[in-house]
Amino acid sequence: MIKRRVGKRKAEETLVLLEQLPVEIIPVDARLVKEAAEIKSDYAVSYADAFCIATGQRYNGQVFTNDPEFELVRHLINVIWLTDK
Repeated sequence: MIKRRVGKRKAEETLVLLEQLPVEIIPVDARLVKEAAEIKSDYAVSYADAFCIATGQRYNGQVFTNDPEFELVRHLINVIWLTDK
């Protein structure tokens, strides 16, 4: 999505910056796929958001977002609401 908005070069620069953040890339396994699919079938969230929720549940994580879809699932995972300031 970034590439479409700002071009390939800027997207690659952004990826380099993201790789420097203290985050861990979590591999997807069959169990996580099933958990995300269950969330997706139970709530009106995107498949990507369902993966975010399932991953957060598994690793006791938090979701930082301003996406209103997460209002529906805030009882499933700790949501930290971002503001547009």
